[in-house]
Amino acid sequence: MRAACQKSGQRRVFTSLLLGMVSLAIALAIAGHPLAALAALILSHLWILYATLYPNSQWLGPVVTHFDSQGRQVWLTIDDGPADGETQAVLDLLDQHQAKATFFLIGHRAKAQPDRVRQILERGHHIGNHSMSHPQGTFWCLSRRRIESEVVGCEAVIEGITGHPPQQFRAPVGHKPWSL
Repeated sequence: MRAACQKSGQRRVFTSLLLGMVSLAIALAIAGHPLAALAALILSHLWILYATLYPNSQWLGPVVTHFDSQGRQVWLTIDDGPADGETQAVLDLLDQHQAKATFFLIGHRAKAQPDRVRQILERGHHIGNHSMSHPQGTFWCLSRRRIESEVVGCEAVIEGITGHPPQQFRAPVGHKPWSL
């Protein structure tokens, strides 16, 4: 999971293109073309917003959108737990239909309900990392250090409860931060 906080080749290409656009804007401004410079800056900022806020954007690194499988399958995922009452109801419903899911857990909630986390595993489900505190309004613009703290902190909590770290991470609200 710590590898999730490392730079990818795709990000380097994206960053190079972005820096190229900003350099172009500066050159255009110096050459006396302020409207063209403004257009280049606006385009560069739109690239950043798209890459950050579009959930399936691959521009800042790989995003898992599908798996190879035998036949038709659906991957059920449950976010933001464990939650009082709700997690138990979802587990019971999944049992009724003999279905399995991946529960993306928030570290603070998992720490407060370790028995519920173990119950998820005992019933045959998987557990993923959904950040330590789920900063949904700000996750996309947090610093690299703060994002690493969110990811690694949740990983440590889950590993402490289950004995092994989660293999998947899902960003709050699906936004992929620039620094992740």
